[in-house]
Amino acid sequence: MSRDYKPRPEITELYEYMVKIRRHCHINAETAFNEFDTAAYITKELKSMKGMQVINNIGGPTGVVGILRGKTERPCIGLRADIDALPLTEDPTGKVYASTRKGAMHACGHDTHIAMLLAAARVASEKWNSKMHGSIKFIFQPAEENGGGAKRMIEDGLLDVGGFDIDAFYGIHISSFAPVGMVFANVGTTMAGGDFFYITVNGVGGHGSAPHQTKDAIVIASHLITALQTVVSRNVDPQKGSVLSVGKIEAGSVANAIASTASMEGTVRFFEPEVKVLLRNRLTEICKGVAATFGVEIDIRYVDIFPALTNDKGPTELVRSIVSKITPHLGPAFKATGSEDFSRFLELRPGCFFNVGGKINDGKMRPHHSPLFDINEEAMLVGASCWVQLIEDMLVTQVIKDVAGGERRGVTKPAAAAVRL
Repeated sequence: MSRDYKPRPEITELYEYMVKIRRHCHINAETAFNEFDTAAYITKELKSMKGMQVINNIGGPTGVVGILRGKTERPCIGLRADIDALPLTEDPTGKVYASTRKGAMHACGHDTHIAMLLAAARVASEKWNSKMHGSIKFIFQPAEENGGGAKRMIEDGLLDVGGFDIDAFYGIHISSFAPVGMVFANVGTTMAGGDFFYITVNGVGGHGSAPHQTKDAIVIASHLITALQTVVSRNVDPQKGSVLSVGKIEAGSVANAIASTASMEGTVRFFEPEVKVLLRNRLTEICKGVAATFGVEIDIRYVDIFPALTNDKGPTELVRSIVSKITPHLGPAFKATGSEDFSRFLELRPGCFFNVGGKINDGKMRPHHSPLFDINEEAMLVGASCWVQLIEDMLVTQVIKDVAGGERRGVTKPAAAAVRL
C-alpha cells in the first residue's frame, strides 16, 4: 500500500514521543490488574498536561482517567486505551525493546494504544484546552485481556467521574494483519462475545498396570474434548458464526500412574445471544452425558466475560467521515471472532470501536497473542491522528454537531440540557 495517508502535523511532531512511550511500556509490560508501573507512568504524563484533571483508582488501583474540560462539561466523549499485557514471554529476536519481564508481554498492541491516546491528550491540552465545546475523558483501562477491566471501571463510577456523564465512547485497536494506513470502522456487530469455561473430571486413579481398577481421568477427558468439538459443527446453525476451543488441559504427574483428575479450560465465541445460550447448554449437557457414560463426576464452571461488540450506526458513520480526512483506505466490513470488553461500554452508551492497520512489511507473520507479535510503529501516526481529528471535529470546529451521531442510550441527564445539537 502506498503511503498516501496524511497524519496530522501535530502528531507527526509527537512521533518520537509516541515511540518513547510505546517502548517504555513494552519493555516494562504488566499483566491484568498488575499495571502499577504503567499506571504511574500514565499518571505522570497526564499531570504534565495543561488543564488535565487526573483521577486514579477507577477500575481498581491501576485504572486512570484524565479529564479535560472545555467551555462546557457536556457533551462529553470517552476515549479509551487498554493498558495491560498478556501473560506471555516474548521472543526477543531482533528487538531492541523486548519485554524485560518474564511472563508479561504486550502481544496485542496495548502499548501503542497508550502512546496514541497520550499523544492525543497532549495535543488537546496544549492546543484547545478550554476552547472546546464539551469535555473529554481519556480512559486508560486495566485488564482488558481477562475481561474484567471495563466492568470494574463502570462499577467504580467511570460514567459520572468528574461530576458529569459520558455521551459516547470511542476506542481504537491496532492490528498486525492490516497494512499501515488501513482503518476498519463498520456498523453493527464486529467482534464476537466470549466466555470462559472450566471443567474438572473427577475419576479414580491407580497403578498404570491395573487400569481396570481405575476410572482414567485422561481417557475420560479425551472423550469429552472430542464430544465438545461437535457442538459448533453439529448444533449451531452454520450461518451463525461460533467457536468452541479447549486451550488448556492438565492431568497426571508420573508415567506409571493413572490420573485421578483432569482439568481443562476453554472459551466460546458467539455473535448472537441465542447462540451463547446454546453453547452454554450443550457444554453442560455433554459434561453430564460423558460423566454418566463413565460413571464419574464432572464439574463445570461457566463464566460470562464479554458480550458481543456492536458499533452504533451514527457514531460509526461519524468515525468513517473523520478517518477519511486522514487516510483514503477504509477497509471492508468483517466480523472478528476475537472479543473485546469495550463492548461493556457500548452496552451503556453509543459509540464505535475501530481498527488501525499496523503490519510490518517483511513477509513474516506476527499474530496477536503470540511471542512473535510486533507492530509497525508508524501506525501510531494514523491512529493518533484519528483521535485528534475526532476531537477537533466534535468539540472544536463542531463540524460534527452531535458526538453520539444521533444515538441516545442510557445518558443520565437530559440530552437537550447538555448536548449541543
